[in-house]
Amino acid sequence: MQKVLFVCTANRCRSPMAERLFLNILRSHDRHPDNWQVTSAGTWAVNGIAPDDNIIATMDAFDIDIRDHRSQMLNAATIQRQDLILVMEYHHQEALCFEFPEKCDAIFLVSQMIDKYFEISDPFRCPIKAYQKTAQQLNMILRQGFEKIVKLSQA
Repeated sequence: MQKVLFVCTANRCRSPMAERLFLNILRSHDRHPDNWQVTSAGTWAVNGIAPDDNIIATMDAFDIDIRDHRSQMLNAATIQRQDLILVMEYHHQEALCFEFPEKCDAIFLVSQMIDKYFEISDPFRCPIKAYQKTAQQLNMILRQGFEKIVKLSQA
């Protein structure tokens, strides 16, 4: 089973969107999602917070129901189980590599999946257009970088 973890700060917007978008992409590529463990967590998350209306509406536009998501704090056990860890910001990558040097070869910015190096902006508490832009950006990266994600998660 291939294990991919998406990480952002609060696990309220970017990483849960990426998690659900990637599962959707797996289905569209006929890559049995049952053979994958795709999760998300936050570096400064509070456990158990439900998605807000903006993320629900944004993901509904992709025909993805995210209402059951609950935020979760990243922990050492979660990190250790992963084959690939995709983060949203430079400091996420830096902090996780510092704290878990043995996993550093598996930690990438999500943008690196398309051979670029940029952060994904946090839309939290912004107008819905910011959520939509973030979701579209993540969807594009995950679709274009799909084969790289598959390859890196098998390494």
